[in-house]
Amino acid sequence: MSKMSNSEKYHQISVIINTKNRKNDLKKCLNAIFNGTYKNFEVIVVDNNSVDGTIELLKRYPVKVVSSDSKKLSHLFNIGWKNADSEFLAYIADDVQVHKDWLKWVVKLLSSDPKVGAVGGPIISMQKQEMHYLYEKANKNNFSKIFFKIIENIVFENKLFEPGVLCDSGAYSMGAGLDVVLRIKKPREVDLLTTSSMGVKKSVLKELGGFDESFYFNHSDGDLFVRMKKRGYKLIFHPQIISWHYVRGGPSRNPYMMGRDTALFHLKDIRPKTLKGVLGFVLNIFIFNSYWLYKAISEKDITLLKGILGYFLGCVYYIINFLN
Repeated sequence: MSKMSNSEKYHQISVIINTKNRKNDLKKCLNAIFNGTYKNFEVIVVDNNSVDGTIELLKRYPVKVVSSDSKKLSHLFNIGWKNADSEFLAYIADDVQVHKDWLKWVVKLLSSDPKVGAVGGPIISMQKQEMHYLYEKANKNNFSKIFFKIIENIVFENKLFEPGVLCDSGAYSMGAGLDVVLRIKKPREVDLLTTSSMGVKKSVLKELGGFDESFYFNHSDGDLFVRMKKRGYKLIFHPQIISWHYVRGGPSRNPYMMGRDTALFHLKDIRPKTLKGVLGFVLNIFIFNSYWLYKAISEKDITLLKGILGYFLGCVYYIINFLN
């Protein structure tokens, strides 16, 4: 281990990784962290009952392993920070590999200002996101091109390819996951980051009560960021905090869970401020639910309609648990 500077000795950081049956991805993730330039860190792996040899792999690394059989990703996020010894925390997905200076920049940004609550940067997807795929497909004929331009303007406020934007409609921008984001040279304040690759302060999580476990797999981070900003904390996107996401499917892609958590996020956290925002919000809900109908028809799989059922039951959950 290389000699540490005084600032590194002072700023220990806890790296938190949630994992389940992704031994090969996890190995690459851990190797990238341990081969990085910043050395004053601990690694906490929250294992969700892996049976693929993950536990045997982890015995080769100086990591703290915490086991949980919880079905809620939001709960696993909370387990991570509650077992951390550091004020500075770094969340990283098990299918992400970080730049060698990733931790160095995370610590530098978190220590730069007491009002900085969380930091992140480019997290380049190594496969096309579905929204990007649909965008390219829509541009192949004039009718769908015009329709998508309307959506891009009203729902995404012409910021679809910007990093870290939460639109008035409740839609997220997707720029942080595309190569185009590497053109950004200066840090900027944003609305959203991602638990797949971010730094955050433990004191801020304590103040906010951690991740809201009303969410199962999706949007618990988005909800956290909304609450952070309401408390006056800054979310900083920095071009040097670079990572690469080798996206793997998992429970978060379950149509029912996506629908349920998306409805809860929309109703709990989205408050359009303008008439255009209200129109965008309604259109966003329509598009989200129409997507599942489109997928069910195109893939001839009626189970995909569970996305619509999940959205409806997410609305019911919000009414019962947040309005009473």
